[in-house]
Amino acid sequence: MMISKEDLADWNSHPVTQAVFAEVAEQIKVIQGESVVRETMDLTAMQACTNEATVEGANLFKEAYEMLRDGDE
Repeated sequence: MMISKEDLADWNSHPVTQAVFAEVAEQIKVIQGESVVRETMDLTAMQACTNEATVEGANLFKEAYEMLRDGDE
């Protein structure tokens, strides 16, 4: 399915879209600001990996949007 620049602009200007992007940005800040230290080294490592993967996923979502917006293929 092809998404036109107009479709993307309409989607981006929608209040729900703006709220979702704002919440994603806020959650990235929360995750990056929280401690990953847990009861054991294993739990600490798993929490660090979980946080990193969550932030990376959010960043990939934003990059996909930017690619569509900029017309990259």
